[in-house]
Amino acid sequence: MVVVSALVSRGTDRALLVGVGNYPAGSGWKRLCSINDVELLKPALQQRGFVVTTLTDAQATHRGIVGALQRLTRQCQAGDTVLVHFSCHGQQVEDLNSDEPDGLDEAIIPYDAQRRYSKRYHGQHHLLDDELNTHLVAMRKRLGAKGMLLLTVDACHSGDAYRDSGDDVVSDTLVGTRRGVGDVFCKKPPYVRRGRSGGLHFEAKTRGQGYSRVVAVCACQPDQCNYETVVTTRRGRKSYGTLSYMLWHGLRRDGRLDLRELGHWLVTYKSLYMTRYQQPHLFEE
Repeated sequence: MVVVSALVSRGTDRALLVGVGNYPAGSGWKRLCSINDVELLKPALQQRGFVVTTLTDAQATHRGIVGALQRLTRQCQAGDTVLVHFSCHGQQVEDLNSDEPDGLDEAIIPYDAQRRYSKRYHGQHHLLDDELNTHLVAMRKRLGAKGMLLLTVDACHSGDAYRDSGDDVVSDTLVGTRRGVGDVFCKKPPYVRRGRSGGLHFEAKTRGQGYSRVVAVCACQPDQCNYETVVTTRRGRKSYGTLSYMLWHGLRRDGRLDLRELGHWLVTYKSLYMTRYQQPHLFEE
């Protein structure tokens, strides 16, 4: 007689945390408190049973991030749940393949990316949304229809083009450094914008074809700034990315963790922990 277990095996929970705060001198990027985000989120995820991989600073080059995404994809099995989190700078880049209505791609800024175009640097280390999307689609295919992917991006992808404060820090005791810049990466600056940005772009129309569900949450709308938040505790003051800090609170909530529900919670209840200067942006398929 064959005995069938009543227990249904569930997939593995996996997470990749990428934090870049101490960019090299001469890169043009200001220091961020992204390492604090990684140190905050890693134990919270491990307590939830996640297998966590981290990349910080010099580990998080363009090549290092792509390699980590590829390894994570190979490790994924059908039915797994995956959280991929970025804490770093963001920048808009002149679109060269004409797939963006406003003529701009959005980019995550790895450790080895430069802020401005030069004879030696043509943007080859910027992680464009098009390239990131390729890895996410491959990951979703491995996860299968019963899998789940949550992407959280604590970076500025608007370039704060429409609400630029003019400074990297605003005059608010609870608001810290801005995670993005107003200038567009292009060969011949300044770039003349053709319209309102659509934000970080992801592949669509894959649901129902064996791909996992995906929820992506960016820290702000395309026309807003993304700021760090300053948290005061008994041990003193410490800065975190606003989305990272809220994600930490979400992970600490009681009950079963559902990544799709968590993504929606980050947007719906942003006023609990995020500043008044930004509203997170959600994409779901």
